[in-house]
Amino acid sequence: MMRRTGERVALVRELLGLTQAQAGSLVGIGQSAWSKIESGTRPLPTPMATRIAQKFRLTLDFLYLGESQSAVDSAIAQNVLALRPDLIRAPALVPFALPGESQPPKAPAPAV
Repeated sequence: MMRRTGERVALVRELLGLTQAQAGSLVGIGQSAWSKIESGTRPLPTPMATRIAQKFRLTLDFLYLGESQSAVDSAIAQNVLALRPDLIRAPALVPFALPGESQPPKAPAPAV
């Protein structure tokens, strides 16, 4: 779980166009600490995850579990899903076919 959380943190940072040092500065940690979180060698404690979630307008569910609960999470999750579908657990974002259907229904565009 730590590795997956770190990978989500890294992808969100990259999607926002930030360096590790810039992202760390925004939440009050250094580049080295941020790097360790991204690599999964350092756990992401709840207080720090809360600061990251607040600063980048995400939810803790998204950071820790890869589940999107908000429109912003959904928009970011769509981008993460395109790059790394293994990091997202968002059934509402992943089309699926019901029994008897040949193709999944089109997923609605997230409200932003």
